[in-house]
Amino acid sequence: MTSHSSIHPARAPRGKDATLLDRLMPRTLTPYTRRLAVASLASQMLIVLTGGLVRLTASGLGCSTWPRCSASSLTATPELGIHSYIEFGNRLLTFVLIVVAALTILAVWRTGRRDLCYLALSLLLFVPFQAIVGMVTVLSHLNPWVVSAHFIISMPLVAWASLLCNRVYGTPRHTTGRTNIVLARLVSLTTAAILIAGTILTGSGPHAGDHGAARTGLDPQVVTPFHSALIYILIALLVILGVKLGHEDKRAAKTVWLALGVVLFQGVIGYIQHFMHLPIAVVAVHMIGSTMVVAATANVAHAVRSPREA
Repeated sequence: MTSHSSIHPARAPRGKDATLLDRLMPRTLTPYTRRLAVASLASQMLIVLTGGLVRLTASGLGCSTWPRCSASSLTATPELGIHSYIEFGNRLLTFVLIVVAALTILAVWRTGRRDLCYLALSLLLFVPFQAIVGMVTVLSHLNPWVVSAHFIISMPLVAWASLLCNRVYGTPRHTTGRTNIVLARLVSLTTAAILIAGTILTGSGPHAGDHGAARTGLDPQVVTPFHSALIYILIALLVILGVKLGHEDKRAAKTVWLALGVVLFQGVIGYIQHFMHLPIAVVAVHMIGSTMVVAATANVAHAVRSPREA
């Protein structure tokens, strides 16, 4: 499949000559389509941050039920306190994600790009599923394992949105050998393992989302070294892949080095929050950093392809 970065005047009228259908459902990739792809990535990262703020401010049960905020109110109210506004604000952002995903599907539907349609459709279908997990999170009174699942489910959405941006913008891909493909896949798998270990570590820590919420009971001193070891493995994989690609394609290698920089930044923030005993502001930066790591490693996965894919 090929990407189309230009607009043919006869097929995609612009300005006053374009109908509403042409603007919402263009036949080629337009600046509107690209803006929607970026909006998809930004909104997926934003809802991770707002969800983290719900937990960090102990607002997880600010709305005690779902979909209503309380038994007597559909929305947050002054009587329910500031925590209800924080929690309900995070819920409302779900509708923004749905609108962006729906508009993105429309924007790529008539381009003939099935890969773009699949990515956009996946984003749309998983947002309601994520909302259902959010419901279970509230009804389970912030069970730490459900809270972890709520976070983990957002990570594929960030990755898919990142891939969508790459393909809409027509980011070049480098055809390479089997070893490099395996390394790129190991980068993705290791990133997933780091995220899972990180959520397990979080579930044993102090920021439960509510002062009365349960914890996993696991010893953070046991989970932390395992989480850290996976980060070192990821760094090693990126260095090896970057060096190997440097002899083949500078552009692809640059994508790997950028991902390495993001991972190193995230690792530094992780050590800072650990030694500062998890201050809220630093933990919030670490959470948004996790979405940056996912997006950056998704870029690595996109940057290389096997001869068969080509």
